[in-house]
Amino acid sequence: MWNRRGACKRCGRDGRFRRRTCPPCRRSDRAETAVDAADTAIELGALGWVWRGIRVMVRALTD
Repeated sequence: MWNRRGACKRCGRDGRFRRRTCPPCRRSDRAETAVDAADTAIELGALGWVWRGIRVMVRALTD
């Protein structure tokens, strides 16, 4: 499938792509990255609340 103009790494679409991926594949990569970042932020936020709860319990027990 190799040609002089290049082809998309993900879908194999022929054309001239500097980054070796076509625009639709780049958009889907950005969307996946945004979803991963949002999931991480949600998890870190939940861990922050759990940590605050633990600190409150320790303070209540030590006072």
